[in-house]
Amino acid sequence: MNHPKHYSIKWQDDWPWRKPLPEYDLDGYRVDNTRDRAMQEWLDGHAIAIVWLMLLAIVATGGYFAYAPLNSIGWIEHTRQTTITAQATWMVGEAKHCVSDPAKAFDMVLCDGGPPRDMPVSFFGREIQPEYSAVNWNCIRDGSGFTCLEVSGNPRQ
Repeated sequence: MNHPKHYSIKWQDDWPWRKPLPEYDLDGYRVDNTRDRAMQEWLDGHAIAIVWLMLLAIVATGGYFAYAPLNSIGWIEHTRQTTITAQATWMVGEAKHCVSDPAKAFDMVLCDGGPPRDMPVSFFGREIQPEYSAVNWNCIRDGSGFTCLEVSGNPRQ
């Protein structure tokens, strides 16, 4: 049986899931494509949202699994109100070598023997470091506080 192949194309042809649905099968019998057409129309209306949700899921999953390694190498900033020993002569932009306890590296930072002060300090490093006996920091005075970058640690003996 030779029937004309009729395709009513009401969609955007460049979308990958969109291909014309045949009206007749290979034996020449009429095919009911109502359910398939309904699915294609639903995809047309929701395709952008589906793509954005997939991208959001990928980014969120990557961020979740990337946090721990990035934190362990000191690329994640941790800002805390911390006790830091700083002389009044420490100028803005000046860097000094500092040391802290590895059990709670962000609680108190000993820098230059000055009086202890509670200041906001931004740390780039890990807070708990049981493999060291002391944590070494390179601290720079900002306009409103300090930024401390972990340099190394003294290994336990």
